[in-house]
Amino acid sequence: MRITYRWITMIVSMCFLVAHGVKAMSVSIDSLLLELQAAKTDSAKINLLTEMARRVPHEDSARATSLWKKVLALSRESRDPLSEAKTYLNIGSWHYDHYRTEEAQRYNQIAQKMVEQDTSRQARILLAKSQINTANIFWQRNHIEEALQGYLDALPLLSHLADTESLALVNTNIAILFSNQKQYRKSSHYFHESVQQYKRLVPEGHEEIADVYILLAMNALNMDTLSKEVGIANLDSAFNHLQHVDKQHRAWADYYSMRGRYQLSMGDLPAAEQSFQRGLPIARQYNDTYTTSDILLHLSELYEQQGEFAKTRPLLDELLNIGRTNQIGTYQLKALRALSRMEYRLKKPDAAYRYLNAYIELSDSLHYNEVTANLHEMEEKYNLAEAENKLLVLQRENQQKDFALERNRLYIGLLTGITIPLFVCCVLVFLLYRNKRKLLIQQQHIHSIDVERIKQAHRNSLLSALLEGQEKERERLARDLHDGLGGILSSIKMDLSRIFSAMPADISQRKGLAVVVNNLDDAVEELRGIAHSMMPSMLVNYGLAEALREYCDKLKRAGCPIFFQAFRYENTMPQSRQLLLYRIIQELVNNSVKHARPNEILVQLQQTDSAITLTVEDDGVGFDTAKPYAGAGLRNVTMRIGLLHGTLETRSDIGVGTTFTVECPLFATDDSLKNVG
Repeated sequence: MRITYRWITMIVSMCFLVAHGVKAMSVSIDSLLLELQAAKTDSAKINLLTEMARRVPHEDSARATSLWKKVLALSRESRDPLSEAKTYLNIGSWHYDHYRTEEAQRYNQIAQKMVEQDTSRQARILLAKSQINTANIFWQRNHIEEALQGYLDALPLLSHLADTESLALVNTNIAILFSNQKQYRKSSHYFHESVQQYKRLVPEGHEEIADVYILLAMNALNMDTLSKEVGIANLDSAFNHLQHVDKQHRAWADYYSMRGRYQLSMGDLPAAEQSFQRGLPIARQYNDTYTTSDILLHLSELYEQQGEFAKTRPLLDELLNIGRTNQIGTYQLKALRALSRMEYRLKKPDAAYRYLNAYIELSDSLHYNEVTANLHEMEEKYNLAEAENKLLVLQRENQQKDFALERNRLYIGLLTGITIPLFVCCVLVFLLYRNKRKLLIQQQHIHSIDVERIKQAHRNSLLSALLEGQEKERERLARDLHDGLGGILSSIKMDLSRIFSAMPADISQRKGLAVVVNNLDDAVEELRGIAHSMMPSMLVNYGLAEALREYCDKLKRAGCPIFFQAFRYENTMPQSRQLLLYRIIQELVNNSVKHARPNEILVQLQQTDSAITLTVEDDGVGFDTAKPYAGAGLRNVTMRIGLLHGTLETRSDIGVGTTFTVECPLFATDDSLKNVG
């Protein structure tokens, strides 16, 4: 017997988040309403309304929806995002319990988005609960692998939070998944892990431990290799823990249901009847659809064994009504099959056939492909009883029909025997061809990617070499200008200065010589500026920030309205990459000065843990970014940014201004840039 649907309902109810102020589950909705009227705080009202919404019977969803709206309105009025997220999570769990998986997923995602950026412990707990509920939804959709992965993804966060209760819950879910796959020993291992975690809770989680022991008893009942004594021992452990909870607690219904099944399997019918009769009122009190249905089904089997059909019929009618109300096809089928069997034993073939037809129609609508041999036999017997009066008259005709039917069956069998292997072979050939074609396409795609990667690496290498050559040539020219021509001009200046000092004050050429000396000073200064522009010594000695500050100060002294700001710059980037960024800023500022006609230019340098961001912003004429770049300057900028493995973002509005934002990693991701500059 699979335990997915019955026990997953219990699991989701454990993911509801309600304060401990709402106590004993045996409290009625009317009692909760009285407490609500006396409640003073919004949090107390939210908790009480949440518990009331959960207790509303499944068939009265309109009332429950109205209560949930009130809970959500109070949560929003409290202006507490965590309270609102908790409410969304509870609404999603309620929809899940009513098999509205789409709505459950929607509300669960809302709660998840509200807390995923919050690092507080309470928010992390809510995030973990939402991950568990997401896995539960996958489970309800029968996506077992996704459900298992969801539980595994939640485990690290739960361990970090030391959330023992939720860890126990996830272990229980994993155990149930293994149990449904009939891996009972592995399932039992996870159940015992869950028990140990629940025992570490303060106070000890007696209700949860009892639930797990009941699941272990179900495992033992399903395993052929375990004796019933193991299951009874688990039930005894569950009973011991249930002594610590209220006698009308929901878990007692599960306990009595499982105890009755064990007693029924061992033939102790009076004890089984007593157990079922004890559990049924508790299950009904909590609108526990599955426990109620399980007890009704097995209690009806007990009365059927005793031949007490007068007691069997109302139980099966209630079971059928529950299945139809909650759209649970499994219990509808079991009820219809039992009613058909009972009517047949009561020698009421018309009623038996009617229930049989209802069973077959429901089975087809639920895509059931197997119909039991007993029901087929019952249908055949009914047909024989109806045809008994016509048997003598139609005997020859029936023999001919039987012969034709047998012949047709033979033909169909032969045709099926030939067609099925042929179809299987065709399918296998098609799958083999498709897989090979997919593999070939993937290989071609991978090859094309590799070729393109090699080409790109080659282009980067060539470009890197070109830039390296340019920078070295600039460095050589700057050194030659500074050391060669600069030295000559300085020497000439010194000679002229000595001549000027030696001339008498009344000589007329003295004034002209002073003009020559001043012009020579300007030439020396211009030569130094050219050399510095070609290879900025400030960058080599003090880093990018100081080099850019000096560059902007120089432009400002020349009358350019430019400002520079640096934030958190630590000068940890390799000098080759700093030089590329310096050239990029030179080009962007030069473009702004030449073409934008700005009133103000702002240059910003900012460093984070792993990246550098450069911004050049002006309030000039702007340009249309939809048009391709016409000048070589921006193409050179794009080329250098590509070598840095960075990005360039351009925002420009005509008449408003232009903003260039360059972002690149601090360090090169390959060797193509290590020698640039």
